[in-house]
Amino acid sequence: KMVGQNVIFQGTAKFETITVADQKHFAEDGGESKEVIDAIKEDKNELSFEAIGVLVPQAEGKKAI
Repeated sequence: KMVGQNVIFQGTAKFETITVADQKHFAEDGGESKEVIDAIKEDKNELSFEAIGVLVPQAEGKKAI
């Protein structure tokens, strides 16, 4: 598992705003219920990464994967 592990990456990070319309579209495509879709009321800010390289350091005492 990679959850909670530190990594080093080279690339860019940026904040993106996901509009209500886009969120509803994604929810519809994902098969969400009408109630879930109707509950989307605000734009959402997300941090996204585009990496050209990622290094996962080996933790002490752990085998390389």
